[in-house]
Amino acid sequence: MQEIYEFRVQEQHASRLFAPNEGKKLGWTKLFGDKFVTVRKIELSADDPKFKRVGELNDLIKKEPNGFFFAGWNIHRRYAAEEIKAAELFQLRNAPAFEPTGEECGTVYDETIECLTCGAGRKQVSPLRLNLRKIPKAKDLVRTIANEWVVSQRLVNALVDANMSGVEFQPVHHQLNSRVDEPMEFEKTAAGREIIQSAADVGIELHSAKFYFWLNRKEQREIVNAAHKQYLELLQVKDTRSTSPLPHWYQLIVKSKPVKIAQVTKTGINPFDDDAAGKYRCPFGHTAGFTLLSELYIERNSWDGCDIAYTSQLVGEKGDGLIRPRPLILISPRIREILIKEKVKGLDIEIAHLV
Repeated sequence: MQEIYEFRVQEQHASRLFAPNEGKKLGWTKLFGDKFVTVRKIELSADDPKFKRVGELNDLIKKEPNGFFFAGWNIHRRYAAEEIKAAELFQLRNAPAFEPTGEECGTVYDETIECLTCGAGRKQVSPLRLNLRKIPKAKDLVRTIANEWVVSQRLVNALVDANMSGVEFQPVHHQLNSRVDEPMEFEKTAAGREIIQSAADVGIELHSAKFYFWLNRKEQREIVNAAHKQYLELLQVKDTRSTSPLPHWYQLIVKSKPVKIAQVTKTGINPFDDDAAGKYRCPFGHTAGFTLLSELYIERNSWDGCDIAYTSQLVGEKGDGLIRPRPLILISPRIREILIKEKVKGLDIEIAHLV
């Protein structure tokens, strides 16, 4: 395994360590309210003599008002084919993020049960509601900035057909901008009742998760359009929208037993700050730290063998407004193979170790 550290270095300070031709200039980045700075992407290995110096310069420049040497960072891990083949679990580290969040679109959360120290534990108590037209169209697996994960109809079909364990998918509802977007009551129209009967004929119960997977396949498109038209006529609502029909998305809901992060996993604030004071570690054990600094290690006896699982401990912080600590997602080699086969782009997947 090879580790490469990527830093977004502020251009005005870059010359203190790097030559003009080192790295890649990325242009302007907005920071600190209305302040814009230019940044340069620099990649280093941990054994590069300049690596330690990056941390030292950052500590030095941070003493200045709004000062920093690097604005962001990431670790890219590259594996040999044999390491990938031998892996039992993978961490789904990241996916493209978008706004607005579910809470901003009408999703209801119960925050009375969350930890007052770290913010962990709030519970979603309504179906996920998003602006479906704001979800990136060219992606199949994405998340809101509040870590609400959603999956396209195309990818759901592949995962459901493969009988993946430990997960279910519930339809994402569109934020209600008008009565045109209201959920349809199938039993109130002739075409809707025909849909209900057709589903029952193949053993699918109305409003179950399987019902919506089946309903949104292209084979049902004609009868669904007819039912929607009849339903709007029943409501005496005219669909005046010139936009295309709403896309179908599903919330990824992990149902398996949570897995435990092993103590060998390192967390911290950045590669040069392991948060020795424990600012981002919940004293009640809910949050393991701000972010991972190492690969993820999982206690073997905590994994029940499901294809997808969440960690019981969270990472992150309780920020102002919508941001909360989040669980980490583990996937099996079977899911990774489907993501590759379906050419799902924009994901960051690395090996997770069982110990």
